[in-house]
Amino acid sequence: MTENDSIDMRVLELLSSKICHDLISPVSAINNGIELFEELGADAGEEVTDLISEAAKQTARKLQLMRFAYGAGGNDPSIKPYQVFDAFKGFLEGDSKATLDVPNPDRQMPLAGRPAINRILACILMIAHETMPRGGAITLGCDETSLTLAMDGVDERLWDKAKDKVMHSSMSQLEGELDPRTIHPYVTGLFLREYNYDATLSDVDEGHASMTFIMPPTPD
Repeated sequence: MTENDSIDMRVLELLSSKICHDLISPVSAINNGIELFEELGADAGEEVTDLISEAAKQTARKLQLMRFAYGAGGNDPSIKPYQVFDAFKGFLEGDSKATLDVPNPDRQMPLAGRPAINRILACILMIAHETMPRGGAITLGCDETSLTLAMDGVDERLWDKAKDKVMHSSMSQLEGELDPRTIHPYVTGLFLREYNYDATLSDVDEGHASMTFIMPPTPD
């Protein structure tokens, strides 16, 4: 196995661990609800069916967002940016006190057709969410050349860790620092460089931070 093969394998291992970690809670809740239903039958009541329903919705929301971030959906031109925003808002409804504000459809036009834009959007929104454990506000803006994510409610310690991982281009420089909780920012950085998005991440100032990306041109 070559050095590059080893790096790729480690990334896959950690990313798989993150996906399993994020999904185990809602899937376990579904399983617990089904077990209660089997045990109590008709006496289970609405509480059990509500538990199963909400856990199933939460699982579907997380899977949809991960599909955009890591799967083929992130590079599917038939999927539009507003679908990523809708998926993320659905995810927030069941998992967070954070809010997302995006431009109206007409002002989203500069995003259309950019390389892997759905993947990039899903990845940076996930970073914002993961660095705002107590909730907050996320505001997205764009113009003809750039994409900006402004956040209020950012945890400085989590942000500094994520920022460091995004900006590192070599996994060997982060030996021992990557785990299932920090692999996502590192993979996001790989995607940004792969698709030629030039990223600038600010420091935290009284809970506020921002990410700015110069977007590559749309393919001819």
